Amino acid sequence: MRSRKVAAIEDGPDLAVLFYDPGAKVQIRVRGTGRVERRGVAADAAWAESTPFARRCYLSELAPGATSDGPLSGLPAWVEGIVPTEADLAPARENFAIIIAEIRAFDWLFLANAGHRRARFEVVNGKIESRWLAP
Repeated sequence: MRSRKVAAIEDGPDLAVLFYDPGAKVQIRVRGTGRVERRGVAADAAWAESTPFARRCYLSELAPGATSDGPLSGLPAWVEGIVPTEADLAPARENFAIIIAEIRAFDWLFLANAGHRRARFEVVNGKIESRWLAP
């Protein structure tokens, strides 16, 4: 909830995500729209499916990206290195949200010394269209 990306998506829903697999030499750029869900079936399920150890990150005293004079976890000292109880985690839920993305298009890029290859996949009128592109 405290991340800058939440505010950015709420301000304008267009989003892009870049994935890269260096072993496969493949880059995928996804474009679409997003929305933030703080509550509801999907957000509650995502929270419940996370482990208590993972959920403790949302107890952080600082928003993601906050600056510091040195390295820190951002967690309260009492929770560092432990798995908190469900009761301990209750306040963390307020800092949690999910982003639901509707993908409109993605580019697939294969990186090769002999020459890159690129393709685009796009949803047009409910159907996926694809075409090769120059890298």
